[in-house]
Amino acid sequence: MAIAMAVRPESASHEVLGVFAAVSAVIGHSFPIWLRFRGGKGVATSAGALFGLMPLAAVIGGSIWMLTFLLTRYVSVASVTTVVALPFVIAIITWLNGTDGKALFYSSLCIAAVVIWRHHSNLSRLVRGTEPRFIRK
Repeated sequence: MAIAMAVRPESASHEVLGVFAAVSAVIGHSFPIWLRFRGGKGVATSAGALFGLMPLAAVIGGSIWMLTFLLTRYVSVASVTTVVALPFVIAIITWLNGTDGKALFYSSLCIAAVVIWRHHSNLSRLVRGTEPRFIRK
């Protein structure tokens, strides 16, 4: 009886369930089985999940992405900069609100690791100087 109670959704935190769903979605989109684990970079999925979990952090992250993109004209630099900044943004927002956002903070670290890993080819090209900039036609 106690084991059945431990896995019931009523007993689990809504935040933890949302965070689990967000991390699962990012991993599933980044490494889909049916595409032989060759998926996307996880940035858009991360943004969508964050809008559901903490909209203010998503808006701040979008602002960081846009500012970085306008300054550098590299989509990959903007994406990596944003996922590196988001755990700090989440920590500051939860601290200012006086809430416990540990699950969201630690999941943002995991998501950042996935997104950065998926950008390893872009980062290699940046180091070599061969990463193309976004150019308006």
